[in-house]
Amino acid sequence: MKSSRAQTDTVFDKYEAKKEAFEDNLETKNPKLFGYYSKLKDVWAETFPDPDKKMADRMKARKKAAKQQRELEEKQEQMTPEEIEEMEKSIPEWKRNAIVMTGEEVKEEKKGVFGKIKGKLTSTEAAKNFQ
Repeated sequence: MKSSRAQTDTVFDKYEAKKEAFEDNLETKNPKLFGYYSKLKDVWAETFPDPDKKMADRMKARKKAAKQQRELEEKQEQMTPEEIEEMEKSIPEWKRNAIVMTGEEVKEEKKGVFGKIKGKLTSTEAAKNFQ
């Protein structure tokens, strides 16, 4: 008896193979329609992102930032006090004493369901390229 996970993987693999075959067929038979299809697919992906993929992308970004921070700290640990002082002097005064100000929140009107979807669709980069 096969595990349910193995069966699920094969179903997804079959789906991906069919999707790729459809896209290849569409591209060869009707390239203009394929262009619209690919743009629509990009708009859809931006408008309704996959939460798992979005989470994975955020985790990658956090890991990358943590790695850079760790490398910077290791580099600073190896630096002599004179090098650290020289590095601090190279930072402009305005940057050292910068304070981040937060503005007042702007209240927006509540939109209906279709207004939200229209706003999401028109605000994506792919939609701007599509128009």
